[in-house]
Amino acid sequence: MPSYEFTNTHLVIRFKPLEKLAALTGDLSIPWESVRGATEDFGAVPGELGIRAPGTGWPGSIATGTFYKRSRRQFVWWLKGHIPVIVELKTHRFERLILGSSDPKSLAQQINSRAAAN
Repeated sequence: MPSYEFTNTHLVIRFKPLEKLAALTGDLSIPWESVRGATEDFGAVPGELGIRAPGTGWPGSIATGTFYKRSRRQFVWWLKGHIPVIVELKTHRFERLILGSSDPKSLAQQINSRAAAN
């Protein structure tokens, strides 16, 4: 799973080398001004994310990379057994992030606390 760093100015998502390969991306750095907020989403269905381009996927097991649905560009990192956290963005190349987490409540709270402080 990626690691999350909460700096004073950015939400930084760091990937291990194999995770970068799977998602076909590098680490992500999102300015806090671009973060609207985060929510845990127990009902998100990874199979309904749209068209994956580029990235890796296996139905019901893994969804990583950039997905397009109804002209929305979103970044997804989800593995089976993890609950999605939806991070809504503004003024960024992605409209939202969907991040699988084993502790979604804590991740969403941390993101919301930092976003509110900026």
